[in-house]
Amino acid sequence: MIKNTKIKAYLLLSLTPYTTLAVGTKDAEKNLTKAARQANVWERTLGSIAGDVIKSVLIYTGVVMLLLMSYAGVLWMTAGGNEEQINKAKKIIKGSVIGFLVVILSYTIVFGIASFANNILK
Repeated sequence: MIKNTKIKAYLLLSLTPYTTLAVGTKDAEKNLTKAARQANVWERTLGSIAGDVIKSVLIYTGVVMLLLMSYAGVLWMTAGGNEEQINKAKKIIKGSVIGFLVVILSYTIVFGIASFANNILK
């Protein structure tokens, strides 16, 4: 017997279209709507999907920036007075900070415009 409730919910949702189509179109729509609400999967718009994609990209950008900063820090600390290696580390730090600031600024602009447009359309 299946003990995990999430697995049960996914199985129920995967079987719902087949069981509700036999009832009729209006009943099927009601049942699918009810199942979607129970699963917290309700009316995703293109804007919400794009927002989720942008947020994911920003998270990965932050991780890459953190990795670059860590690499540059290790490079600088292990330079042992080698000016060429220190300059390389400084360039990496400068580039990653500028890149991160550009990403944060673009995030602010995109979501500011989206928020403004959303308020106008309501």
